[in-house]
Amino acid sequence: SKEFGAIVGSMDRDSDWIWEALALGEESLLKDADIDYFDWNGTHEKYGTPLIALVVGKATGQEVYDFATGTPEKLIERLNLMRLVLAKGATPHAKPPQQFSICKSWWKTEGDKEVENSRTPLVHFNDKSAYGVVASCLEALTNVEGDWKRELRFLRDAAKILASYRPSGHVGGGVVRVPVAEGAVETWERLLNTSEGADVTIACSGSSGMCNAELRAHAAVLRGASRVLRAMLSPGFREGSTARVDVDCDAVAVKLLLLLVYTGEEPDDADALPEVLLSAMELAHQWDVGHAVAALEVAVVRR
Repeated sequence: SKEFGAIVGSMDRDSDWIWEALALGEESLLKDADIDYFDWNGTHEKYGTPLIALVVGKATGQEVYDFATGTPEKLIERLNLMRLVLAKGATPHAKPPQQFSICKSWWKTEGDKEVENSRTPLVHFNDKSAYGVVASCLEALTNVEGDWKRELRFLRDAAKILASYRPSGHVGGGVVRVPVAEGAVETWERLLNTSEGADVTIACSGSSGMCNAELRAHAAVLRGASRVLRAMLSPGFREGSTARVDVDCDAVAVKLLLLLVYTGEEPDDADALPEVLLSAMELAHQWDVGHAVAALEVAVVRR
């Protein structure tokens, strides 16, 4: 009846099952369902964001469902769902709410025994976008023993899918390229590599061996490249009064981003690790350095 229809239409639609299906990687539950009402850029204190849920998964009692425990078929489902979620309008740059405090560690076993030196450090996912989550997992798995080929393949495929994201209304194919004299590029690279005239310290506190490193840069260059940094380095902000910018990012990724800021020179696909590219891309997005984001997205896809 019309009255019944009005009552149903006014009821809140259930979104919890969609979060559960994403965390479990259940493509069959979502691909043909009516899910357009779901907030694809919403956040959840248990699952983070829709894209983070597909990587981090969930635990139920003694069972863990994530990229490291799934069968090859389930990993394909998770990647397919990642494409679906992006198609629905989710952004990989979204961060989870403050209440999201999930951390994980993984290890390999042979029979009933843990493979020696295969246990990863505890990986914290709070305050990380989907890019940051994938980068942290890649970094954790590449620094331990054990056969992680399947999991690393999943994470690299996930990185490429995330890098394919384009915001609604995006037009064009990324960065417009113009010829620049090699000498000009070398001049800016020398400026980056010298401490002469550098008046800003970038303090890096990432999770790799290059954590707690300090890099020097030039405020005028940073202000010119990023409206975010222009505001941060103004006298009214702590960064401006102290000439110090703290970043939760490894120095190797920050160096890569600075090279893009100073010279526009694209990353060498053969040398840059996926986790470094992803970390640099997340920081470039935070600083709103558009040409660097676009260049790093291309590098991730090629990698």
